[in-house]
Amino acid sequence: MVNTENKRNWLRVLIDSLELPSTAEFCRKAGLNRGLVDKLTAGAHSPRMDTLEKIKKAFPQTNMNWLVSGIGNVLEEVLDDEEAVILDLYRKNIKGRNDTRLTMSFVSAVAWVAQEHDEWEQMDINAKAVELEEGEIADFRASLLLKQRQRRLVSEVLRRTSKTPRGLLDMQTRYEELKELLGQVNDNIQRIINLLEDKG
Repeated sequence: MVNTENKRNWLRVLIDSLELPSTAEFCRKAGLNRGLVDKLTAGAHSPRMDTLEKIKKAFPQTNMNWLVSGIGNVLEEVLDDEEAVILDLYRKNIKGRNDTRLTMSFVSAVAWVAQEHDEWEQMDINAKAVELEEGEIADFRASLLLKQRQRRLVSEVLRRTSKTPRGLLDMQTRYEELKELLGQVNDNIQRIINLLEDKG
């Protein structure tokens, strides 16, 4: 059954949700006859499926499930090509396995990529500010890449290490050692971004 049982007319709800200035604008964008739209708005009859498909094509953010059944949100988020690729990768390679560790690794990898991109951009800005030549910045880029990979590995091991209490003869637990190492790697990364010598 097509959604015609809202307290407010379904078409009026849709036009308002789309934030269109007028019914005429809706008709123009959807390619629908004004007389038909007026009848639908008045609740005189239910829309045919081809009418709903025209609306969906003109306004892809419209939730087809809501149009047909009245269930769900009026609008849904429309993914661009890049978002669709990432979502597809997640669904094909991660979601079906139902493995929390794998999911966390995927989420972590996406977060690292974004952070590392920002670090590269900041280093490039710094290099331009001090007018470093391409050959001079190559060593900094290589060091940054290595330290970023080291940080990912240390962080992953740290995430999988339990916080056990320190033994009587232990100066540090394994978790504390890794946390300290991660701090050192982060400090080194910041020094590289700022074009200072890497301490190792």
